[in-house]
Amino acid sequence: METMNEYHLWADGACQPNPGVGGWAFYLLTPKGLSSPGYGSEPESTNNRMELTATLEGLKEYHAHFYKSGDKLILELDSKYVLGGLSEWSEDWIKRNWYKKNGKPVLNADLWKQLIEIKDKINIEYRHVHGHTGNEANEFCDRMAVAAIKDFKQKEKNDAKE
Repeated sequence: METMNEYHLWADGACQPNPGVGGWAFYLLTPKGLSSPGYGSEPESTNNRMELTATLEGLKEYHAHFYKSGDKLILELDSKYVLGGLSEWSEDWIKRNWYKKNGKPVLNADLWKQLIEIKDKINIEYRHVHGHTGNEANEFCDRMAVAAIKDFKQKEKNDAKE
């Protein structure tokens, strides 16, 4: 019988200001201790969209390069918004055709739909980690997301000078 492998994924997003320039980052750790980080930015976004994007990009990385049936991915996020949507609320949103109980459309439905499609293929354990409390991988993702914003803003400045 083959032993189940356990992978860990942390993800975080940031926006400065909110809404404004957004940055996202993820950190994927394999059972062998190999890491696969990723990050990026968007010129116009929100903090919630960046949290969703970070998680989506991390799940895509895991599914494309590491996923094997029977393995488990532990998704550790400081975003209760993303964790709640993935583990609880999305079933009701789908039943109501992407509307909340109050009749308002679900924000960021484009990203939620992609997340749900990929998460349904993966054995995921959800864990909430408190942000800015010393969780090394979560802090790394936060720094990378903020660095992605700074890099984008610097590139904009440099492009404006040319």
